Amino acid sequence: MVEETKTQASASRAKGGRKGKMAQFLTNKATATSCQLALIAQLDNVRMFNSNAQKLIQEIRSIQMESSLLGKPFANDTLFLNLQKCTICHPMYKETVTTISQLNFNALTAALIICQSAIKSNPAQKIDPCQDSARIASSDNQNKSAKMDKKDKKDNGCTSVRVAARPRKIQCWVCKQSGHRARQCDASVTIPKNSPLAKAD
Repeated sequence: MVEETKTQASASRAKGGRKGKMAQFLTNKATATSCQLALIAQLDNVRMFNSNAQKLIQEIRSIQMESSLLGKPFANDTLFLNLQKCTICHPMYKETVTTISQLNFNALTAALIICQSAIKSNPAQKIDPCQDSARIASSDNQNKSAKMDKKDKKDNGCTSVRVAARPRKIQCWVCKQSGHRARQCDASVTIPKNSPLAKAD
């Protein structure tokens, strides 16, 4: 009788232990899943500040390390695409990112770090994002005006990046005609009435 009660008690303890382990396992699994979802959101919200690609890469790598500790590391393509998304529109890094579009995350990180260190060592290469957007806007304006007026294609190509207005056409002060200067003018043949030379005579 006593032995039966002991065996029943040990069996109930074993069942209770299994239930406890199962509950703990499910809790751990739910925690791991919620942590993984938080890391996915964190990776999606990663941004680059102050043109610092190295800091951005460190952030992405720390998120990858946390996901590896959970046993669900991010794929190399996911990391690559997130890093590419953050840097492809930046004026300092877009050329580097577009040339390394077919490689992996590690190759892109190495290229960005080299690019950043080169810019740090030569500050003259540094591009202000505001200037770059102004440059893009002025080039768009030039393209629109070139489509509207085919004759002014050469003039639009010669415009300065910083100057939005188109340069004035060459005009002769003798005959008031455009396309040549006073030295090239054949004023001996025809002198219009509105010319300063006609008034002098």
